Amino acid sequence: MDTYLDRKLDYLQSDITNAYDELPMWSSAFGLLLLDNFPIGEYSNYLDIGCATGFPLIDIAQRLGNKCNSVGIDPWTEAVKRAKRKIDTLQLDSITIIEGDASIIDYPDNFFDLKRN
Repeated sequence: MDTYLDRKLDYLQSDITNAYDELPMWSSAFGLLLLDNFPIGEYSNYLDIGCATGFPLIDIAQRLGNKCNSVGIDPWTEAVKRAKRKIDTLQLDSITIIEGDASIIDYPDNFFDLKRN
């Protein structure tokens, strides 16, 4: 019997990214809990490792405002494209998305005063 655990998904296809990006009902409670307990403060630079399609990177960046530079990094090409489209649509200038490996990003030590990974 084939189960969903046996299926291999091709994460290079945009359809997979689109399906992934829909916030399922079972995880929406976690998202609300995360945002309700997020440490709002005066931050200069925020890093989201594994930002995928932009949640919670975009939501947190909007809460932090334009004074904070937000950076998301993820190796998943299609997810990065989708996150960039959202950022462009929302006209958020304080967010940068990097497609790549977080272990090799070019920022000095302690550059980010807020991190999520």
